[in-house]
Amino acid sequence: MNKTGVWTLALTMSMALASCRDREQGADERFVSDALVSADSMECLKCHTKKQPATVMQWRGSTHATGGVGCYECHQAEGGEIDAYEHYGKMISTIISPKDCGECHTTQAEQFLGSHHAKGGEVLGSLDNYLGEVVEATGPQSRAASSATARR
Repeated sequence: MNKTGVWTLALTMSMALASCRDREQGADERFVSDALVSADSMECLKCHTKKQPATVMQWRGSTHATGGVGCYECHQAEGGEIDAYEHYGKMISTIISPKDCGECHTTQAEQFLGSHHAKGGEVLGSLDNYLGEVVEATGPQSRAASSATARR
């Protein structure tokens, strides 16, 4: 048997064994059983493993997962926060901002807030944005003006 055949056989056998383990253990247990996270995050994982398995798998491969930082540790929110809402009895925020990350990663948050990236949204109402959209003909106003001119 050549090398390709050996690798194909090995891959097929490992997939078959994983499939058997899934049936014995249950797919949900396989995703969450080795995650050392809080009870709150475990609740998230039990549901989101079924509803968003790709997101859970991406998290499982992260440094956060190996460090015991789960869903709720990053997504928990306070009632007064603008993006907070109740989700199955927990107050959470879907969007994680640099401010949220700064709760644990203070140095990185300070560096980010000192960079031009933190001010990216400020361009939207600026003269630079207006000039880019209208004068440079890249925005919706310039397209509308071009359409009107073309109809004449």
